[in-house]
Amino acid sequence: MTEYTGTVLKSDISISKLYTVHYFEYSRNYQFSGESHDFWEMVYVDKGEVIVTSEESKYILKQGEVIFHKPNEWHTINSDGVTAPNVAIVSFDSKSAGMDFFKNKILKVGQNQKSIISKIISEYTNAFITPFNDPYTNKLVRKPDQLIGSEQLLKMYLCELLISFIRNNTPSSQYSTINVNQSIATLNLLITYMQDRLNTNVTVDELVKY
Repeated sequence: MTEYTGTVLKSDISISKLYTVHYFEYSRNYQFSGESHDFWEMVYVDKGEVIVTSEESKYILKQGEVIFHKPNEWHTINSDGVTAPNVAIVSFDSKSAGMDFFKNKILKVGQNQKSIISKIISEYTNAFITPFNDPYTNKLVRKPDQLIGSEQLLKMYLCELLISFIRNNTPSSQYSTINVNQSIATLNLLITYMQDRLNTNVTVDELVKY
């Protein structure tokens, strides 16, 4: 009988705790006095723009951008007085060395990352009953009828999001191959979409939206 040796899979990014998942619709005059904590916080602007202050630096975070506050870093967020922004905030604990990549960076959020963020927000509702828009959340309350695997998927989606940011912003021939594979997969989806609608006039706009 052939003997097999299993390979223990390593984790370059791992999440040990989840503290908050928020989705806020701020007023155009929203002001936050600031805070610091011993875990990571991700701030993503889904609509409009916000003013983010981090220790000694001030940034205008625009729609489609994300910033990560490292543990024990004082930070605050304010509306610009003009637009009413929508902001997603996820805070979590990770001791992975790979998290050093996110220090002092503002990153663009691509379509793939937007999709993963949507999955995180959606899966959160399967796992917890703590509302999205409570700024005073200091402990998550599990849903009594939690869907199986919901917390595990949350952890996986968050790890996937972080890894995708690193890959998108790190030159790599390996990642170029992955991008090609993703393009082929997208093309196959579009071909299937058109084949299913041979009797209709499919427009370019419809394909773009799909």
